Amino acid sequence: MKTALSSLTCSIALLVLAWDPSGAAAQEKPATPGDAPGFAYAAPAFIKELDTRYPVQPPVPPSPPRYGGVLQFPATVRAFDPTVGYRPELALVWDTLTEWEATWYFPEVQRTPVIRKTLATSWEMVNPSTWIFKLRQGVKFHNRPPVNGREMTAEDVKYSYELLKDKAQYSTRAALVKAIQVVDKYTVKFELSLPDPKFYLNVVDSLSPVIVPREAVEAPGGLAENPIGTGAFMLKEFAPGEGALLVRNPDYYLKDKDGRQLPYVDAVRLLFAKDPATDTALFRTRQLDVMRVSTLDVL
Repeated sequence: MKTALSSLTCSIALLVLAWDPSGAAAQEKPATPGDAPGFAYAAPAFIKELDTRYPVQPPVPPSPPRYGGVLQFPATVRAFDPTVGYRPELALVWDTLTEWEATWYFPEVQRTPVIRKTLATSWEMVNPSTWIFKLRQGVKFHNRPPVNGREMTAEDVKYSYELLKDKAQYSTRAALVKAIQVVDKYTVKFELSLPDPKFYLNVVDSLSPVIVPREAVEAPGGLAENPIGTGAFMLKEFAPGEGALLVRNPDYYLKDKDGRQLPYVDAVRLLFAKDPATDTALFRTRQLDVMRVSTLDVL
């Protein structure tokens, strides 16, 4: 399978959920807020060129997806710890409240991006400065000590936002959050310092705070030594400067549109990028399933 990606923001997590060894891709039916913004940075000429070259999405094989296999792609990760920095690859381990749905035209040319309901299943604007989010019930953190597979609750959302919202990598999305209140086990209320009628868009991507368990943060070594989240994969091996191996989370909470458990693949292997020429050579010899290219390279 050869795939070229021009963006790795949230596409990484969605790619490994939808990719399967048989080539079939499954997409969960997403939420579609009517006023979701378009991507203004996509130039009209560029959109027209892509529409001409790639008028329709690739056909989906008729056979059902198969489980198994290892997906390999290049990455650049210095540490698996969202408290000290963020890379899109960390979305394999940690989830935001919601995420963008990756489709054939995501993100450069899709006119109306849609939201996938992950940890949050609904949201309500009480007023432009007050938002209430309902959480998915039954979501479990990875079954590893010291968290041991316990359920994620509203207390975890409050803790995570208070821990991360002022850190540089998340401040563009969470800076308006003045206070967070736990309404009940599965409900959180956000109080904003300024009115924002579209605050729901600030919890949706990799620049938003991820949800982490307090026990892992406070354990010796913090999240770097206890990389525990609610994501589709669990970190098994990490060699700085070399690569990482992540294995399938058997307790992952999402299923595909036909009710099959996600993700399909057994593992994801990250090969830390050396240089573009090396990545290209590995891709051509099928040692990488995915490689990154610039938008100009697509054209």
